[in-house]
Formats: sequence, C-alpha cells, structure tokens
Amino acid sequence: MRYNAQLSDSDALRGLKMICIALASGVILFSIIAISLGSDGPSTLDGSSLIVLRVAHLLVTAAAILGQKFFYERILSGKLSLRYDPQSLVGRYRIATIVKLALFEGSALFGLVIILIASTGGFLNADFTLYLHLIPVLLLIGAARNCYPSDQKIVDLARSYQN
Repeated sequence: MRYNAQLSDSDALRGLKMICIALASGVILFSIIAISLGSDGPSTLDGSSLIVLRVAHLLVTAAAILGQKFFYERILSGKLSLRYDPQSLVGRYRIATIVKLALFEGSALFGLVIILIASTGGFLNADFTLYLHLIPVLLLIGAARNCYPSDQKIVDLARSYQN
C-alpha cells in the first residue's frame, strides 16, 4: 500500500486529533455556560421574538447535515480540491474532517446563542423545547468522535479511497 509512510507518521495526524478534541470541548463548555446562566425570575423575553432565530437554526442545521455529507465524500475522494496535495490521503482526510466539524460547530454555536439569549431572558425554564437547539452539539460530539483519527480509521479510509 503506498500510504504506509504517511499512515505511520503520527505527527501528521496529531493536529487533527487536537482539533477533534478542542472543537467538541469548546462547544461543551459553551453549552454548560449558556444553560447555567438562566435566571429563576419571571421571563423578560417574549417567545415570539425567538421564532425567526429558531427557524433559521433549523435551516442552518439541515444545511450543515447535508453539506457535510456532500463535502466530506468529495474531498476524501479527491473530486473537490481545497489547497492540498490531492495525492495525499492524510491531507484530504484532514481537510474533510475540518470542513465537516466546522459545519457542525457553526450550527451548534448558533443554537447555543439562541439558548444563551433565552437563558438570560429567563425564558429557558418556561419553554423546554429550546433544549432541542442542543441537538447540533450532540451532532458535533458524534462527528468529532467518528472522525477522530486512529490507525485503523486511516487504514479503512486508504482501502475505501485508493487513488
């Protein structure tokens, strides 16, 4: 297999491992902060003011789910070039993973801003459906876990995306 030299080089994937951990950790910390800032007093926020943001978040999340599938496969297969060596599977994997995680992170942060607004306005306790905006956080955690580079993951990708 011609990828053996790249696959054995742990330095090539060390940065990607840190990215997978850091993105998920940062969003988890922001989630804890956004939820814990809630006020126990009466709501100062009108729920109808969040409807546009909530619908926009739904659309952004749907676009992130569809977009990551579209881009991930095309980048790994080499059909979409994003300033990397198209002959390098590790380079394609790194870019594909970063794009995938970035799409989920954007959706997760958008949802967390909605929760933060609702939380500081005292509305989070009044409408528990706002917790649905945490779903992209779970998607990001799952994607980071799924994309975390291991030796076996790279070997499997090398078999699937041989040039």
